Amino acid sequence: MSSELNEYIAWTKFVGLVSLKYVSPVIHSIGLLLNSISFVVLMRKSLRQTTFSFNNMFIFGAETVSLIAGAIGFLLPYYGFSLELYATPICALSSFVRQLATGTAIWIQIWMLLESYLSIRFIRRFQMIHTRRASLTVILLILAFVSVLNATNLTKSVRITATRNDNATNQTLIVSAECNTDYEINFAQSLVDILIGRFILPTIIMMTLNFLIIRKLFETQAKSRRTSRADKANNNLPSRKQLSFAFSLLVGNLFYLTTHLPVLISVFILNLFQYAPSLGATPYRMSQIVMVLNNLRNSVAIDFSFLFFVYLFTNKLFDRSFMCLIGRATANDESTRINASKSNPKIESRTN
Repeated sequence: MSSELNEYIAWTKFVGLVSLKYVSPVIHSIGLLLNSISFVVLMRKSLRQTTFSFNNMFIFGAETVSLIAGAIGFLLPYYGFSLELYATPICALSSFVRQLATGTAIWIQIWMLLESYLSIRFIRRFQMIHTRRASLTVILLILAFVSVLNATNLTKSVRITATRNDNATNQTLIVSAECNTDYEINFAQSLVDILIGRFILPTIIMMTLNFLIIRKLFETQAKSRRTSRADKANNNLPSRKQLSFAFSLLVGNLFYLTTHLPVLISVFILNLFQYAPSLGATPYRMSQIVMVLNNLRNSVAIDFSFLFFVYLFTNKLFDRSFMCLIGRATANDESTRINASKSNPKIESRTN
C-alpha cells in the first residue's frame, strides 16, 4: 500500500470523525433551533399578516428542509447505515432536495429584496400586488425554476472513490465513496449551479438590489428631513414600517453575501480541481482538497438561520414579538399596541 494512500486513509478518518461526528451535528442542531424560534416569532399576531413574515417563513422552511436532507445524506451513513441502503434512493433524493431547498431560499431572498425596493420606490402603485397571494405565486414559480435547474441531481448514485485490500480477510474494502453522476452531466450541473442557480447570477442581482435599496433609503431620509410632518402623508414617502423592513432585509442580505463568499470561492476552486486535470493533483490529493472545501461549505450551511439575529437587532417589530414570546413583554401590551396602531397610524409610525 502506498504511503500516499495510507496518508489519505488517515486523513479521511480524522476529517470524518471531526466533521461528521462532532461539527455537523452541532451545526444542524443550531440551525434547526434558530429556524424553529424564527417560525414561532413570525407566526405571532403582530407579524404573521405581513409579506415579510410570509416570505421569511418559506426561507426558514427551506433552510430546515436543507438541514434535514443534509443530515440524511451525510450523517446517517456515517452512523452505521449500510452503503447499499444509501446508494440508490437516498443519495439522489437527498442531493436534489438539499440543492432545491438552498436554491429556493436564495431566490426567495432575491424576491424579497425586489419586493422591498418596489414597495418604497413605487409606494401607491405597488400596493395592489404587495400581497401574500402575489408572494405565493412568485414562490411557486421559483420552486418550479429551481427544480428544473437541479433535475440532474436525481441521476446521482454512490460511486466508490478509494479502496484498500484487507490482508487478514483477503477482501477489498471501501475506503470512501461519493454521491455523484456521470462526468458530463456533473460538469453541466455544476456550471448551471455556479452561473445561474446559486452563485454568480443571484449574487449580481442581490448586489444590484442592495445598491438600489441603499440609494432609495438615503433619498427618503434626505427628503423626509426637508418635509414637514404635516406634509409627509401627501409626499408619497414610505412609512417607517416599510423602511424598517427594507433595512432589515438589506442587512440580512449583506450578512448572507458576506458569509456565503467563502462558499462561492470554494465551489470555484472545487470545480477547477475536478475539471482541470492539468493542475496535476493526484486522485487522493484532489479528494483531500474536495473534502476540505466541502467542510468549508458545510460550515456556513446555516447562514439563513442566523437571519434570526439580524432581524432581532434591526427590526423593532420582530424584536418586540420575540420579547413577548420569552415573557419580557406581556401579550396584552402587544395587543394594545396593535389595536392602537390600526386605529391611529401615527402610533405605528412612532413605534416602527
